[in-house]
Amino acid sequence: MPAMLWWGLETPINRLIDFCQDDEECVAMIKAELAKEPMGDIGGENNPKGLNQHSNEVGQCNNVTLTNKPSRGNNKSYLLRRLAKESKAGNEAAKEAKEAKEAKEAKEAKEAKEAKEAKEAKEAKEAKEAKEALSILWIEQSGI
Repeated sequence: MPAMLWWGLETPINRLIDFCQDDEECVAMIKAELAKEPMGDIGGENNPKGLNQHSNEVGQCNNVTLTNKPSRGNNKSYLLRRLAKESKAGNEAAKEAKEAKEAKEAKEAKEAKEAKEAKEAKEAKEAKEAKEALSILWIEQSGI
């Protein structure tokens, strides 16, 4: 009996058969399945090395991209470029946020200045009206 792993269970076939030895029907089913599977090459006759389209060698798998495209996925240089790009984008976003904050502060300062000037103008007008009223009152009382 070959010492290959049963798909999905990560268990050698011999151990699986030993585990099921009390159930003859189960052992018969396992042996029937083993008879159906090819016992020769890793990937069968169409793929003797057992490689998929993303693999260069057995165990060397770039599971994100093909090797003939620009470096991406598991590649270190791609990671460094991506981090630099994200850092640049983050710096630009921070700069835009700072500019927006400064613009907001400038607008608030302008509005506060206008409100202060309006208040001072109102107080000056009220003071002028009060002075005129006092002048009229003084003139009326003095009889001039």
